[in-house]
Amino acid sequence: IYLGFVSIQPVELSKLIIIIYFFIVFAKKYEAGTIDNVNQSIGPPVTILAIVVGSVLMETDIGTSLIIIIVALSVMAASGIKAKTFLKLSTLISSILLLIAPIVYFNWNAIMTPSRLGRLSAFFNPFDYIQGSGYQIANGYIAIGSGGVKGLGFGNSIQKMGYLPEPHTDVIMAVISEELGIVGAIIVIGGLGFIVLRALLLALKTKDPHARMLAAGVGSMIGIQTFVNLGWLTGLIPLTGVPLPFISFGGTSVILMSIAVGILMNVSMFVKYEKNK
Repeated sequence: IYLGFVSIQPVELSKLIIIIYFFIVFAKKYEAGTIDNVNQSIGPPVTILAIVVGSVLMETDIGTSLIIIIVALSVMAASGIKAKTFLKLSTLISSILLLIAPIVYFNWNAIMTPSRLGRLSAFFNPFDYIQGSGYQIANGYIAIGSGGVKGLGFGNSIQKMGYLPEPHTDVIMAVISEELGIVGAIIVIGGLGFIVLRALLLALKTKDPHARMLAAGVGSMIGIQTFVNLGWLTGLIPLTGVPLPFISFGGTSVILMSIAVGILMNVSMFVKYEKNK
């Protein structure tokens, strides 16, 4: 959305909003003792989640849709819901998917556009489609392979000089690997991994369900987004347009992640206070 002097990316905001919304809803249900009531406690937020994910899917942003779903499920899992309730929810979702399956089947050609089919083809062998849908993936591979262990040196990337499209966005890790090698890539991934592990440890240590839900939500958001970004870059999953947390170009994404870490720091202080008390 362009506001004249600045632009924002609403889909980035939706990740944090879903965490806060699910946290508020399930915190109230936990306090009321009705958290395992599927119709009253789980049905309404899951419906809102379906609307949000459906809107994002209409933008053909499958990667972000996956992140939002996993983040929501992480908050639910940390809320204190029983495994039996999760099983009921899984059965309900499976039934909905079975109802949707015929619609997808009869509209397959409309859903699987040439662009999406091209991404799948490039996923299996990008070098066969290096002049088309596999161009970005193939040049990302070349950048990663060129870096070796130590890299070509800071600022000395060759692929970013016109070979790798938009190197400052989703493919930034390829440039980091080319310039700083495996060592630089490990440092970046290790830093992100530390934040994720710290968040999950906080969720496991605290006895307060509110802190647990927030820590689990933020940790899963950063973790799954990092996996999706690096997954397509290394050939684990098909091409997606998800930024690398804190590093890829994008003001909305950086501000969102900064707010998320601020929330995580608040939870960390609360857990320490809880422990000392």
